[in-house]
Amino acid sequence: MPFARPWRHPKAGMYWFRRRVPKELQPLLGRCEERRTLGTKEPALARTRYLQAAAEVDELWDRPETRPRGPVR
Repeated sequence: MPFARPWRHPKAGMYWFRRRVPKELQPLLGRCEERRTLGTKEPALARTRYLQAAAEVDELWDRPETRPRGPVR
């Protein structure tokens, strides 16, 4: 499995964080993908900001209020 890395927008050249939302959280969050701009066109800076964004998203998804209460259908 390849390492996660920033996604570069093909036209603008700006780097983005993209991660698929787990199936059990999709109904709660109302989306299937988490996306946010990293605000840079520099690859080295984008890698650093990607790791920060990944940590923020992991923390958000681990909070009790974002965890499903009952069985997922």
